[in-house]
Amino acid sequence: MIELKDTRTKQLYVFEGRLLGKCSGMELGNRPRWTDVEIYKTDTGLYPVAKRGMSKIFHRVEGGCINKSGKPMGEVTSFNNLTDDHVECTRCRPEDDLDVQQVRLEENFTTIIVCDSPAEVSRAMRLDSRVPIIAQRAYDRAQKVAPELEPYNPSKAVLL
Repeated sequence: MIELKDTRTKQLYVFEGRLLGKCSGMELGNRPRWTDVEIYKTDTGLYPVAKRGMSKIFHRVEGGCINKSGKPMGEVTSFNNLTDDHVECTRCRPEDDLDVQQVRLEENFTTIIVCDSPAEVSRAMRLDSRVPIIAQRAYDRAQKVAPELEPYNPSKAVLL
């Protein structure tokens, strides 16, 4: 049983199936923000694709960075909860405050796309221009165990 949750829509996907291929942006080197892509096939013939935005960056609680919606970035947490892997934002620099008690830790998110066919999986990978190398590697790995997936060709992009 596999469970995937889309953190934006709050939709939970539960299915029997298998992971066909995945790739993590961390394969390209240690970064404070990266994307992971996972491609699955359900026993009923659908292809769920999970795209995960990951971050280790933390911000100031007061006077920190804001997102595109004008809201403070991240969830408030104790500064003591951070690990050595977490990275200070270079813009708002929360560690400049010697008495910092709380910070805003950027939230990871997952987007799930359920594809009806191998062609849709290929299209879903091509449409994600932010992570073309990660998408291509995940797709290539999936294609090795699922030959019904056509070879990855980013030049065949379809605009929807």
